[in-house]
Amino acid sequence: MNLPSFQRFKTMGLLISMILLIFTIDMIQHRSVIQAKLNSFGDINADCELFHKQGDISLDTGVAQSKITFQISLIDKILGYILIRPYYNCLEQEDERLIENLRTNKYLSPPSLSPYNLMYDPKKYPNNEVADEIIKQVYGTPDRVPKHGFFVDVGPGDGEVASISLDFELNHGWNGLLVEGHPRNFAYLQTLNRKAYQVNHCASYEKKPHYAQIEMNSGRITDQMSAQSSMILQCLPLYSLLQAAGNPDVDLLSLTTGGNDLRILKTIPFDKVKIRMIVIQMDPVEEEEVEELDSMMKKLNYESKSVLSLSEYSSLYVYVKP
Repeated sequence: MNLPSFQRFKTMGLLISMILLIFTIDMIQHRSVIQAKLNSFGDINADCELFHKQGDISLDTGVAQSKITFQISLIDKILGYILIRPYYNCLEQEDERLIENLRTNKYLSPPSLSPYNLMYDPKKYPNNEVADEIIKQVYGTPDRVPKHGFFVDVGPGDGEVASISLDFELNHGWNGLLVEGHPRNFAYLQTLNRKAYQVNHCASYEKKPHYAQIEMNSGRITDQMSAQSSMILQCLPLYSLLQAAGNPDVDLLSLTTGGNDLRILKTIPFDKVKIRMIVIQMDPVEEEEVEELDSMMKKLNYESKSVLSLSEYSSLYVYVKP
């Protein structure tokens, strides 16, 4: 009586083992594809001295693009892209050539006109509670939030669960700029049909474009380069991107990259852009950095509104321009 049940159980176990084996082989092949693609860039260095001396080298010289397939579930994959223009790195963030090139080469994907394609109930997002608390601290009540505001969300992750700006977009009619460097996250973000410009590059922590190594799983900038676990990306200055978007007044700047937020903030020429509210992710254990941030905000005439604890090692610091 028990033999058929045992046989079914054994058959099921073999089937599961085969699926796991196929998945493991696929992941190994997947990592090999990533490694080959990452190494296919070749020489992506720019001769900036020659560029400035001759003045006739095109910013499109040496353009490199790579496609990467990411395994997002047992059977589903998503295709991401990495685009590099080496000679961008020769230009400062205020250079009109850089700003115009970003605009004409359509680095800013336009807001979607299609209906939202969200995977989850927005009311159940953890960041929805964070947005509610920010609104409470800054505006008092939801009805006092201005309509049709503009946000800049740096490091929105998947653009859904991890994005603070989504609540402002859905419930208050805001649009804005989403800056996400990880090609996997960006590919997913684009499927959501969000009503904001989208940029598939990391934000610069220098006052010019530059290369950075990003850890493939966490999405964080890393100094340890490994072809199997990190990618080379080209980071673009927030100021240049804002100028390419028409230099709108910013009602909310959200910096949640998990590592370089303060350095990114320091690149912004606050005398040339108008930003009302800044939400920045910091590690409260790094007391010197937190004190540096607070001192910088005070000098720029921002008031500290609240500190929202996300975890033992992560808090959001909220500053508002009176």
